[in-house]
Amino acid sequence: MLTFPALVARTVHIDVNLVEIGKWASFKPMTNPYQSDEAVQGQLNELRARIEIARSITRIVGAPGNGKTRLVLEALKGSALSMSVLYAQQVGHLTPSLVSYLEHTPDVQCTVVVDEVNDNEAELLSERFSAMPDGVRLVTIGFNASSRPRAKALQVAGLSPQVLAATIKTIVPGIDEERARSIASECHESPKLAVLFAQLINEDPTLLDPQRLLADGEVQNALDRYLPGLTAPSAPGWQALSTTALLMRLGWTDEADFEANDLFTRSGSTLRPRGAKSKCFMSNMVLRRSPDASVM
Repeated sequence: MLTFPALVARTVHIDVNLVEIGKWASFKPMTNPYQSDEAVQGQLNELRARIEIARSITRIVGAPGNGKTRLVLEALKGSALSMSVLYAQQVGHLTPSLVSYLEHTPDVQCTVVVDEVNDNEAELLSERFSAMPDGVRLVTIGFNASSRPRAKALQVAGLSPQVLAATIKTIVPGIDEERARSIASECHESPKLAVLFAQLINEDPTLLDPQRLLADGEVQNALDRYLPGLTAPSAPGWQALSTTALLMRLGWTDEADFEANDLFTRSGSTLRPRGAKSKCFMSNMVLRRSPDASVM
């Protein structure tokens, strides 16, 4: 039994910060309906194959909210390694005592998944796990701060509008296909935004109005956290916004608020979202729907 730490965690709860796969799958964000297409299935198969290699070290990167953690969970649920999984929500939950135990137990079987891991932490963990027994595997999940492809990392790009629309339809019974696709197209490949929008609309159908939806405080907070970037109109007057939008990939700063506020004001909406990214996002939606957008 001691060769399967995940089994010990399930039965005696020796470490409350590390959970086995059943507990991990019960976390609320992991219980939302999971939809896939050919591209997602391809990533699942590739990820599962990488992890199942003996003593593998796998890095998963992508923008916040684009489904990295859920992809890893789904890959491992369909793997022979599922009974060996221990999940840590952050690096600090991976205790030195567990790492030492894994190092000194030759026949141990454990697949360690660590979330919210930055690039520097991932490198340190990779070095520590490089000499582990064959039955120990490491998966780190995090944001690629450089926005450059990494040779050994699996880049998760998010979900297609079709998959997001299917997710929305499972949460909002009776929503028509066109409306579901319209909402999905505004989520910028983020399943977390799609689920949030759908849940709020399910609770309050008046939020099907895009401006009412984007005026919601919870939505605005989510946009500031998960929105990876925007496509601004291409007219010369919007070049400043196009430039500052790049900051979203590296960290949004107050200096960008002026350009965002300018776009929001020109969109003509009477609503007043909080935060620069919320303004950008909402203005983008208004402009895309406005017949006068091409002449602004």
